[in-house]
Amino acid sequence: MEKFIVYDFQVFAPIRIGQIAGYAFLDTGAASSRIYQSFSSNLSKTGITQLQGALGATQVEQCKVDKVSFLKQDFLDVVAKVQPDEAGGFQALPFPVVMTVGADILFQKVLYLECVAGRVGFLESVPPEWEKRGQVINLRFEKKFAFFNINLGTHRLNAAFDVGAGYCVLNTRCLDALQADLIEQQPEETSDSTGAKSQIPVYKHPTLEVNGYCLGGIRFLLMDLTAVEKALDVAVDFIFGFNAMMNHNWIVDKSNHRLLLL
Repeated sequence: MEKFIVYDFQVFAPIRIGQIAGYAFLDTGAASSRIYQSFSSNLSKTGITQLQGALGATQVEQCKVDKVSFLKQDFLDVVAKVQPDEAGGFQALPFPVVMTVGADILFQKVLYLECVAGRVGFLESVPPEWEKRGQVINLRFEKKFAFFNINLGTHRLNAAFDVGAGYCVLNTRCLDALQADLIEQQPEETSDSTGAKSQIPVYKHPTLEVNGYCLGGIRFLLMDLTAVEKALDVAVDFIFGFNAMMNHNWIVDKSNHRLLLL
């Protein structure tokens, strides 16, 4: 297990790429990993690909990373998108952010987010006693993304498990059904992986439940996720972000299609 850093509801853990040591931004909402442009000059480029964010899309280079050392594991021949340095918004941080580690790496093994203690790591297997005392939630995977059901009050929603989203997001098409229970908050400026920025409406709902377990009230952004749904070919009602995860521990076990809430 490694200690992680939380900065503005974003999670960073140590990483090494060859001789370059720094930090990785953890993002289960990214299908593939991304390396920042200033660290990519010595890597072999393999073509051009599209980088899709919640607010837009852009064309970027793609490269191959021979070895990524992350959470005491080595990942070889990692194909990564080259992301403009300014797009991540991490340049002002007091530590170097080398890479965004996506679902292609994070879901290869059993991922343990021990948020209460501020640690993250990979497990060989889930201890049986944890299964008995935790909430075991069914996970569905669509194009590398993990989905599960949540409830906002009496409304059941299809949610993406996205540690890379600092805040939860409600799809605008779900607003009418939930409007009566929502408390409007001050809007927030947010950006996505492409560098696009926008002022986003913010709401609060008094009860977020997972598998019948109440996590309490939750603040979330309101965004049109049509482009995300089109890219994934799946309904995305809600993005379950780090502000909903941070007071609990989570295990993502892709091979057994389950999420454990501890």
